Amino acid sequence: MNAVSDRVQWLLTDDGLIVTHEPARDRFKEGLGSFILLLQVLLSAKGRFYKDIPIPANEETRKIEAARIFQNLMFETDEGNKIQSPNNNEAGYREMSAMLQDHFDILEETDTYAF
Repeated sequence: MNAVSDRVQWLLTDDGLIVTHEPARDRFKEGLGSFILLLQVLLSAKGRFYKDIPIPANEETRKIEAARIFQNLMFETDEGNKIQSPNNNEAGYREMSAMLQDHFDILEETDTYAF
């Protein structure tokens, strides 16, 4: 978490804003793939994403990319079986919230379901 916080602070402008989300795959909705794709495209267009994400050429490409993102978030095999997230560092909400409060000014904190 501290490495991520350090990287965010390095990328963030003085008047910048970060949005964090504690994912729980059982709460995910398919629209989350589209939302994340949109965020990646927008951040990439401004040079604020770690890699270049082109604007999807058409609706079919957008749907394919959003579905790929959603499946990766769900950590499922093609058959729908759950697999362990390679990014799972076992940090819970309390640890993440404390780290964020130590490093950033919190404008709003809400416990909600995924998009």
